[in-house]
Amino acid sequence: MLVVRRDDGRIVQEGPALNDSLREQRTFSEISDDSFLWTGESSVDDGRVDQHLRATRIPSWACAKRQRRDRPAHVDAGSVT
Repeated sequence: MLVVRRDDGRIVQEGPALNDSLREQRTFSEISDDSFLWTGESSVDDGRVDQHLRATRIPSWACAKRQRRDRPAHVDAGSVT
């Protein structure tokens, strides 16, 4: 089970991994209206594995445009729409 807490403008999740051999911490920082930085840290025997992900919100109009672009063309009676 992860424990979630606020820490100086960050959101921190901490707890054991599923197999209980690792200790995990996930942090959401640099949080703004349109982006955040996610950091994942795992530790076993004083070793550390870090992952960093910067996420940026995509405007809804951009998502709709991409969905239209990725949609397969429909063929009906020799016409393409």
